[in-house]
Amino acid sequence: GPDGDNQIKNFTLSRELVEVGVLQNGSKRESVVITNNGDLSLKFDLSLVGLNDLLELNVNNFSLNSGDFQVVDINIDVSDDESPGVKTASLIVKSGTISKFVNFVIEIISNGALFDLKSELVNNVLTEEDVITAVISMTDISNLGEVEVSLEYFVKDFENNETKLGEETLTVDGNLEIERTFDIPEKLELGDYVFYVKLNYQGNFATSSDTFKLTNI
Repeated sequence: GPDGDNQIKNFTLSRELVEVGVLQNGSKRESVVITNNGDLSLKFDLSLVGLNDLLELNVNNFSLNSGDFQVVDINIDVSDDESPGVKTASLIVKSGTISKFVNFVIEIISNGALFDLKSELVNNVLTEEDVITAVISMTDISNLGEVEVSLEYFVKDFENNETKLGEETLTVDGNLEIERTFDIPEKLELGDYVFYVKLNYQGNFATSSDTFKLTNI
C-alpha cells in the first residue's frame, strides 16, 4: 500500500574504525552501538572477517525495532605466543540488502618492548598515482646506546592480507626520525588500508600503524 512506500530502512554504527593496542597474553573489550534509525524493524546478522582466533562477538544476530539500539561487545584475547605485529579485521553488520563495516586495527604489543615506534602518513587519502609517504620516529626507551635495528614496511587490507613494501637496517642512537616513500602496490583495489612498520632489535619488536584510503577521486 501507499503507506509502506516512503518508509526507510536504515541503521547507524557508532564507529567505523577501532584502533587498539593489546599486550601479548592480554585482552581488551571494545564496543560498537548499532541503532535502527529507520522506520521499520530490522533483523541483523553480524560476522567477522579475519582474526577469528583473536576476536569474539557477544551477539551474532538480533532484531531491532525502529529507534532501538544494540550494544555489541568485541572481546580481543591475545595469547602469549601470538607474535607482535599489526593485525586487521572487519566486522560486517548486515540487515537485508544493507551492509556496513567496522574496521579493526589491532596492534599486538611485545611484553618488554625496548623501542617506542611511531609512524604517521603525510596523506591519508591517496589515488593510485600517488605514493605512500610516512614519517617514522623510533625512540630507544631502554638506553641501549648506538644499535642497529631492522625495519620492515607493510600494507594490509582489513581482511588481514599483507603486502610487504620493503625493509632496511638503520643505526639508532637514542632516537631517529626518517621519512620514507613507497609506490602503491599495483594489486591494491580501491578501499581502506593500513600502513604499518615493524622494528626488530635482536628479536625484540615494536610496531606502529596508520590508516589510509585508496580512492579514484
